[in-house]
Amino acid sequence: MREDLAALSVEAVAALSNWGLTKRAQREIAEGKGPEIEEDGAGVVTGRFPDGASVRWPPATSLRDAGCTCSGAPACRHRVGLALAYAARASAAPGGPEGGVAPAGRAPSTIDTSWSPAGFDDAELAKHLGARVMAAAQAARARGMLARVRPPSSTEPIASVALPTCTVRFLAPRQLAFARCDCEIGEGCAHVALAVWAFRAAGDAEGERVVARSLSDHPSDLAALEPLRALGRWALGAGVSGLAGADALPQRAALARLPLVAGGYVWMVALLDELVAAIAAYRDRSASYRSLAMFEIVSEIEARSRSAAAPPHALPPGAILGQGTPFETRLDHVRLVSLGARLTTDGSSTHARVLLANPETGDVFGLDRTFDGEPRELGELAPRRLAGSTIGGLAVGQVVTRSAVRRANGELVLKSGAPGVTSVTPQRGDFASMPTSRRIEGAAALEAHLAARPPGILRPRRLGEDVVVLAIDEVGPLGFDVAEQALFVRVSLVEGGSLLLLRRHGIAAPRALDVLAAALEGTWGEVRWVAGDLTRGAGDWILDPTMVVADRLIVPDLEPAPSQVHLARARLDRPAPAAGRVLAEVVERMGEAAHTGLDVLDATFTQRLERAGAAAGAIGLASVHARVESLVGSVRRRAPDRAERWADAAIRVRLAVERA
Repeated sequence: MREDLAALSVEAVAALSNWGLTKRAQREIAEGKGPEIEEDGAGVVTGRFPDGASVRWPPATSLRDAGCTCSGAPACRHRVGLALAYAARASAAPGGPEGGVAPAGRAPSTIDTSWSPAGFDDAELAKHLGARVMAAAQAARARGMLARVRPPSSTEPIASVALPTCTVRFLAPRQLAFARCDCEIGEGCAHVALAVWAFRAAGDAEGERVVARSLSDHPSDLAALEPLRALGRWALGAGVSGLAGADALPQRAALARLPLVAGGYVWMVALLDELVAAIAAYRDRSASYRSLAMFEIVSEIEARSRSAAAPPHALPPGAILGQGTPFETRLDHVRLVSLGARLTTDGSSTHARVLLANPETGDVFGLDRTFDGEPRELGELAPRRLAGSTIGGLAVGQVVTRSAVRRANGELVLKSGAPGVTSVTPQRGDFASMPTSRRIEGAAALEAHLAARPPGILRPRRLGEDVVVLAIDEVGPLGFDVAEQALFVRVSLVEGGSLLLLRRHGIAAPRALDVLAAALEGTWGEVRWVAGDLTRGAGDWILDPTMVVADRLIVPDLEPAPSQVHLARARLDRPAPAAGRVLAEVVERMGEAAHTGLDVLDATFTQRLERAGAAAGAIGLASVHARVESLVGSVRRRAPDRAERWADAAIRVRLAVERA
């Protein structure tokens, strides 16, 4: 039997074609209109259909390259039907071959997880991809790239590699012809070679892991970072209020942008934009400004710049700076399911973001629209138009499109075009097939997954990075903290462990707490899944829900408030570990310094910062204490290196907070 065709699941066939053709072929097979299958000694499979069409499928040939006598598209229903029928026949045969993804009925124990894409050598890659594509792949590898490698397993049988702007999946074992990428090219692109090399770099370790390697010894042009670093140091010295009215800011920002764009430093361009936006928000007295904004932005600028200039280590400069990451990537035919929506407001503007996930790769995107001067009464935003549909329809639906463009930060743009390129239909909210990078079923798996990630200040800067779906076993008693204006409840996960669901009141969605409380209390049936943003705080994992899945899908930000909702008052008591409390105080003082400006700090501030650093040293955080002490001395002496000392302390504090 052909191992490649025998291994194809329904999901894999749909990825190679589309769900519409796959479902049609399934119906025809069920009605007895499937093919008669023959296989010769050379492994050529032929399928003859009742309508007279026949498909000839040689070994090492993709679905689109198989020959069909019909006049349909390369991914016609006959090719799809032959793939489904052959896999079903192989699965039913006694002693049938074990493949990568079992068709319906194949037991997980029969799935072959022993193979790895690392087994493809460069000669095979060159033969499959061609010299021009291989040259492009070599150039991309030389720049360095961050990749998340997922070997085949009994729960996720398809080997895959998540690259910065796309995901490559090896849909059949040991067959390059069935390597599928979700970029616009789809098959035979440079990303396939990068994925194979990522598997080689990952070695023989089991389970998902992050790989970041570059085979080039040529450093990036780090001089391009200096204008941005100088701008950050200027911001630290003058403080936000000092910069808000500075006439030189637009010019300095523009000069800093030019070399970053020329070098393709995507993440550094994003940080520059955030720096300018934060100063503008303070100047305009916008509610979107946060006192810790400068602390977070400038410390990340310094962390990425310093790490890129450091000796070779686990993260290459290209991955740290976003070099080589396209600002935009056009995607191939994709299906995306919603994980809910989030509304935020700034003055008279309301921003709506629908979270869409690729159920095959786990990638999460944001589909955004801002309404300026619009009334924010609940029920008025759900019917508003977005990407040819409504916000409410997108928030509980699934999108099938051939017009998607993925930006580097994870924002999704659906290009307008001919009718039929994008469709929005309801979804069931069944996330059981979502990759484990997004689907959390137990606390142990959650800890292992997040512990393997690089530090947050060096990871790719993509929205949706912390969005997950939780498999819920039990919902505890709800509480409403009046002082915090927050609804909270502890939920148990199906594979053990628990975490806290926490949602604070927001003016953009004033009835979201009532809707969320009703959903969690079972108004619409037993809660099975909850999607949202996952964070770490006060010694606990915390999820801010964007969607609840019960007998129907509930998006708290867009639902009308149910009647007769009673929120029991309780205190949100989350005793933080000693390290968490001490580090929170250090962060507060460091943020105050960045906001006020190192050039204008007074003696009382240095005393407060010194006390915070001493408290860190008292509980064993010696490196934090040492760097804070150095900063205090530099500020008191008015030394010219005080911005450097601030960056030393800020980076160390951020790393300590993440691991505390």
